[in-house]
Amino acid sequence: MTIESRNRFSLLRVLFGIVALAFAVHLLLPRVNELPRAVEQVKGGSPLWLLAALVTAVLPRLGGTISMIGSIETDLPFWPTFKVQLAAGFTGLFAPQGVGLAAINAQYVEKRGEDRTVAVTASGLNSVAGLAAHVLSMLVAVALIGPQIVQHLRTPPRWWLLAGGAAFALVVGVAVWTPLGRKWLWRPALRAGAALWSTVRRPKRTAQLLGGSLLVTLSNAVTLALTLKAFGHSASLIDVVSVYLVAAAVASIAPTPGALGALEAALIAGLIAVGVDPGTAVGGVLVFRLLTFWLPIIPGVWALRDLRRRGAV
Repeated sequence: MTIESRNRFSLLRVLFGIVALAFAVHLLLPRVNELPRAVEQVKGGSPLWLLAALVTAVLPRLGGTISMIGSIETDLPFWPTFKVQLAAGFTGLFAPQGVGLAAINAQYVEKRGEDRTVAVTASGLNSVAGLAAHVLSMLVAVALIGPQIVQHLRTPPRWWLLAGGAAFALVVGVAVWTPLGRKWLWRPALRAGAALWSTVRRPKRTAQLLGGSLLVTLSNAVTLALTLKAFGHSASLIDVVSVYLVAAAVASIAPTPGALGALEAALIAGLIAVGVDPGTAVGGVLVFRLLTFWLPIIPGVWALRDLRRRGAV
């Protein structure tokens, strides 16, 4: 990379950071009036519950490690793979949700001697497993708490058949009939499908891939529940987990790193909707993001420097 291109990349990164910060402020500004009460509740939080939340906040890195090990046929060592997941806590600051993790996972696998296609496919399969775990968890949550909500909805008969058919036709049309679709959708989908079939044929790898992804999703949700518990709110665990799953899915389309701003706003709105006091919701979400997004930057910097020094990424 030339000096000129490096400077251009640095400028783009700064501009992207400014845009992300502005987007986050825009989403959270309506809740600024709740901050004083949230700060008071944070000061009075239970240290033991906060400590428990800090412990569970580490589990997503463990789950990511297990899932990544299960995403490739060759055996990956645990500790270096774990450090890659830690490093993603820092690299994720400079890319939209999930992109930083996928990029460093692919780079790590390639540095271990695998072909670039294998590395990208393994990283992509890991991302697909994360999405599958999230969707599965959402379906379970909806099955548990959704009936009382769904029964009040009024929709046209068999609307889902029409919507599903239209969406399927659109995806197939884009993937098959456009050069861009064949390059970016069809071919990667075939590679991911082959990799997934290779993994499914081995139960151990499948358990690692999906089990690790479920651990990532559920441990994040439990961390949120524990931070609320620290402030004395005894919300139903299934309510909090459901709010997290829906909020994370909605916020995943945000262009900010780690869905910054969007996830906070969605979580606060969802928690208030299930009966959590607004001050508690703001305080709990801010502490949750401190534990899961901001604090991991510190070990992420150390892990990235160590991995680069060893030539692992």
